[in-house]
Amino acid sequence: MRSRAHAITLALLCALPSTARAHPLSVALLDLDARDDGTVTLTWNLTGPAWLLDRATPVLPAHCLDRAPPLRERLADGVSLHRTLTCGARGLSGATVGVPGLDGTDTRVLLRYRDARGLTERTLSADAPHAVLPRSPDAQGVARRYLTLGIEHIVTGWDHLAFVLALALTTRSRRALLASITGFTLGHSVTLALAALDLAHLPPRAVEAAIAWSLVVMARAALTSAAPSRETPWAMGVAVTALFGALHGFGFAGALAEVGLPRGATVRALVCFNAGVELGQLACVAIGAALWVLARRSTRSKWARPAMAYGVGIAGACALITRILSMVQGS
Repeated sequence: MRSRAHAITLALLCALPSTARAHPLSVALLDLDARDDGTVTLTWNLTGPAWLLDRATPVLPAHCLDRAPPLRERLADGVSLHRTLTCGARGLSGATVGVPGLDGTDTRVLLRYRDARGLTERTLSADAPHAVLPRSPDAQGVARRYLTLGIEHIVTGWDHLAFVLALALTTRSRRALLASITGFTLGHSVTLALAALDLAHLPPRAVEAAIAWSLVVMARAALTSAAPSRETPWAMGVAVTALFGALHGFGFAGALAEVGLPRGATVRALVCFNAGVELGQLACVAIGAALWVLARRSTRSKWARPAMAYGVGIAGACALITRILSMVQGS
């Protein structure tokens, strides 16, 4: 049985990316703050390779002219651009803005337009690099954008999904799984809110390393508890997973910090982002549960659980080593 488990583990490792990266989804922010006098303040934040940073540049209408030289700041893993423009009486209402140069990437650009009438948000991508700003504010734009961002983040965050998988492997009853998922949700909801509202902070690299460590811990638990008790108290399951959930919440907050929270709609955006995370998580749990039911009907189901646990553990260990080395090199 062990040899088969090892073979499956190696196959899983081959399917992993060569670089242990927590969140492969790239998110950029294009913030436009328009005043009544026609002045527009532009903020452009983008992370990615050098070729993308040089190619992807925001484009505004021709009647918008720079009042001062643009301030371009090169960051360790990205670029930050600040511009102050004059768009005259026409302003940006009804104008077309965009970010060409996203071809061949999976970058998502959160376009945030703010004027005296309210806040409007759009999402730009390689398939839709331009957007027409409305003449009236989009009341539901914040909810849609942050809900989508939350779903995309959890679906593309392999480390968070691997933790949920390991969590499921340590339980044998629906009651225990419900308690564990509830604890994880409570934990990450609290720390996500605290970090997003600037009430609590942890070093991002340390958080990523700790998340990788949590995968190793949960994988070991799945391997050493071959027959978990169905009578495990709910309170114990909630407390333990809530602690790990709190850790992952800081990771979610790191992704949310890339685009920030809109002024005047902070609570709405935070709630919708967290709801998106939960929807993505529940969808993945449902898919995983269906696959597990099919696997249990197979005559080889005995090695399915240890193979998945080994895969999560080894992937977590590799990510842990990589992230610790990144911390050491960056210090």
